Amino acid sequence: MVQGGQEVPHCSICGLVLDDDEAPSETGTPGRAALAYVLIAEDSPLICNAVADMLESQHIAMEVGRAANGVEFVSQATARFRQQGKLSLAILDVEMPIMNGVQAARSLRDLERQLHVPRKTPVLFFTSRKIDERFKQILQQLQPSSFVNKGTSTDPEHLAQRVRKVLSVLLPGKVPAA
Repeated sequence: MVQGGQEVPHCSICGLVLDDDEAPSETGTPGRAALAYVLIAEDSPLICNAVADMLESQHIAMEVGRAANGVEFVSQATARFRQQGKLSLAILDVEMPIMNGVQAARSLRDLERQLHVPRKTPVLFFTSRKIDERFKQILQQLQPSSFVNKGTSTDPEHLAQRVRKVLSVLLPGKVPAA
């Protein structure tokens, strides 16, 4: 994939840009780097904390930010970009109060253009709805992006493990084997 005039490593399935300049993993595993900063927007504190804890405890992410809705997400992303930071991954719940995940992702893409962010932030959506053609088009418009279906379990640990499995496919070499 060419982005900003340069060839960048990416997932051949979804287009997710794979950072090769992330900080080394705390696990010390040679050739594997943790994601530097992941920002999660999820209105369920239980789910948000379970996923954040999994990302940090399994050394998938070095730091995880949390937002309760899309407005908080956009505010935190703006602050991060203005401080010359970057987002390694955005995880957005599709259905949230105030601003939903799709609106937040569109705002993120606008923000990246306005602030001349050198690469698009990969977006992973959480949804409990069946993926239809309309949502597939949204995913295509917001590339690199993918989704995780929350499933029917009410246990946030199950969702955390689903996220881990998806990330192991999207980010080969960055997610340790279970």
